[in-house]
Order: sequence, then C-alpha cells, then structure tokens
Amino acid sequence: MKNPWPPAREPRCAEPVAAGVSDSAPTAVVLGGTGCIGRHICAAFARQGYRVVTVTRRPAPRVAPHPHRRLDLETAQPAALRAVFDDERADVVVNATDMAGATDATGAADGGEARAAELLDANEGLARRLVEALSGAARGPRLIHIGTIHEYGPGESGVPLHEDIEPAPANAYARAKLAGSQVVLDAARAGAVSAVVLRLVNTCGPYPTPAGFAGKLLPVLLAAAAADEPPSITVGGAMRDWIDVRDVAEAAVLAARRRWTATPSTSAAASASPCGSWSGTRWRRPACPTPGSARPPGRCAAWAPTGYRPTSAGPAPCSAGVPRSR
Repeated sequence: MKNPWPPAREPRCAEPVAAGVSDSAPTAVVLGGTGCIGRHICAAFARQGYRVVTVTRRPAPRVAPHPHRRLDLETAQPAALRAVFDDERADVVVNATDMAGATDATGAADGGEARAAELLDANEGLARRLVEALSGAARGPRLIHIGTIHEYGPGESGVPLHEDIEPAPANAYARAKLAGSQVVLDAARAGAVSAVVLRLVNTCGPYPTPAGFAGKLLPVLLAAAAADEPPSITVGGAMRDWIDVRDVAEAAVLAARRRWTATPSTSAAASASPCGSWSGTRWRRPACPTPGSARPPGRCAAWAPTGYRPTSAGPAPCSAGVPRSR
C-alpha cells in the first residue's frame, strides 16, 4: 500500500509579495527574517495580510518587498530593540534567529561543545534583551520564539516527546537553545510578556541551510544526478522527526493569532509546544523534496549525506507528540 504521507501540497512561493498591504494591517517583525526559516515565516505572515518587517544585520533580495531594519542582534541593546518595535507598531515579534551560527553546531561531531560558551551567551543573551525590550513596548506585541525539539534531549523509541517532559539537552547546541527558550517562558509566566515557544523538529523544504542534513544532502544528489550515477553515501543510524519549513511558518502565524489557555505545563501567557508530527524517521529516505520544486532526477542508493553527524550519538529517536496546549 502506498504511504499517504506526506500529503500532496499545492506549490507555495517562498518569496513574499508586499503590495496591497492595508494601512490598518497588523505588523509582524521577524528577527532573522532573511534566514532559511525566517524567509518562510515572512511569506506566511504576508499571505495572511500582515505588514512584515525584517530585522537583520543586512538586507537580502529574497525578502526585498518587505521593509528592513538594520540591526546587529548579537549586540543590540533592549532600548534599540524596543525602538524598532515601537517605530514599526509591532503586533507580533518572531525570533527566528540563528544566533552565533547555532545551526552549524548541529552537524558538528561534538554537538557544538567547542563553542559552548559562545552559543550560550548569544542565544540566552538575545532572549534576555528581547524580553526586556518587549516588556516595555508600547503595543505589547506577542513573541513567537523558535526553539528546537533537541531541548528535550534524546527520546525513547515509540514514545513521542511533548511539552510536559522535563528538558534534558544532550549537547551544547541544545543547552544554548533551551536557555533562550527558558528565559522567554519564565518572563511570560511572570506576566512580563505574552509568548509562545515552538520547539521544531528537523526541518526540510526549499532553501535549506547548508549546515543541516537536507542542505548537505542536496548538492550530493544534484552532483550524482548530473553524472547519472547513484551517490555513494554513508547512512547514519539516528532517527529524526521532520517537518516542512513552510508548515513551521504557518504554525508561527497560528501561534501569533490564537488565544492560549492554561495547561499543567503552561499559562495563558506562556506556552511551549513541539512543532512536528509524531514519529521518528530513519535517515534512509527523504522526508520531503528538498529543492525549490521537484526532486532531482537520477538514481539514488541511499539518502543521507557524507560528513553529516547528528547531535545525539547512536540511533536515539527524536519525535514530537501532538501539543497539548489548546
């Protein structure tokens, strides 16, 4: 029987169109809006009628239709951040940053341990400055903070992770991401900000980061297809859950728009939810097409890139359950 997952989807343009935005439209400010996840978040908010503003060190043509504010988020102080939010009349702020190149650490054999202090300072530091800025912002915008499922640590086979599980990060990358998420959740539970943390499983889809699994896989497949030869690829034993980055973007919009109610692990102002499906997948088949449109032609013997190492050792699964926050 043919596997019905992933379901067929209509093509969705990753590039936003800003024309025709109403003067009364709500504003979403996307920190890291030019990145591999941020650009899709910008597009998703724009499709829902939001005015979108990107904040990065430098602008990028791929999000050119949107207003851009130049700011170094590794050093920007709360007053500078608050000024941007107030000037742009922000209703939503999305933290889609990859502070200190944190994603690069996911492919490192040591999980980023050699850069542990740098990763922690950058991710936790921005979260603290962001919370301080938002706590005094004029319009009280909601914060959508993008975290990672790896904050929970390795899971057990067949047991999905969910927000009531005590986080137990297994490497420097995951500890740094958890520190940032925890700052946001603590501030929200104290009533300082309204915030939602989305802990993403591994992402795939158009324009992947070159440091991740899909980004390393793509050039290998393209080269093999051009040579009409099957790629020779080492396949790891790890299991991962996958989500299309465009679905992540839509989840961010939903998190910004809905009213949250309390659960045993959350308050009405603070929620942490796994963002993904329920099952881990062995790295032997593609979870979804990675290029911008179709899968490249040619034969393929295996589907994991040489040189990529997961951040957890061995075949430990990483899968997300359906979030309990409603």
